[in-house]
Amino acid sequence: MKVMIFNDKNNFEGSLSIINKDRPQGTRRFWQIEKYHGFFFRKVCGFMQPFADHVELVKTYVYTGKYNKKAMDAMKKYCGKDIRMMNDLIRNEEDLLQGISNTDIQLELKKRIETHVDSLKRLFEDIKSERINAIEKQEKHSKGQVAMTEYLNELPFTQLKTTPLKHTAGYIHQKGVDVLISTDLVNLAHCNAYDIAIVLGGDADLLESIKL
Repeated sequence: MKVMIFNDKNNFEGSLSIINKDRPQGTRRFWQIEKYHGFFFRKVCGFMQPFADHVELVKTYVYTGKYNKKAMDAMKKYCGKDIRMMNDLIRNEEDLLQGISNTDIQLELKKRIETHVDSLKRLFEDIKSERINAIEKQEKHSKGQVAMTEYLNELPFTQLKTTPLKHTAGYIHQKGVDVLISTDLVNLAHCNAYDIAIVLGGDADLLESIKL
């Protein structure tokens, strides 16, 4: 019996994040394809007793969104605009504080204004930090994807399949991966490429393809 693995990498990592949420440092699980793909395949062999000797893993597909210059440039432009805006707003609040320090107004009113300004500055600083961290995070992930691609290319019977990542309002997200997995599931089944599909995902949209 021929087995194929269809792995939605992002959804699987989302599952790991849930597992790791309550785990102490040093006991958290990480994405190691050569370990967990083998684990699932052995599970299938266990279910197929006494025919386990006739079960073979013929192909593993790993699906993810691929970083691209268009999405990265759009994200950096959006975040950069927000960062500049926050800098302007912070300067305005600092100018306001400077202005009231040279003005003869009631002490109680001055304290209320200072408290209000400090709150706004913290809010603007948080938004600014969030945008800066978003850029740094995506740049790190982009470099990590290059290493991951090289790693997967060296694994036997394994293929990375990607769709271009998209940008929306300062965030990078994958689009079209579910459609790609669904298409492969149905097409390869009709081609008799596999008898058993191991689907590692977390999206109910795949259910109809699996039923078909």
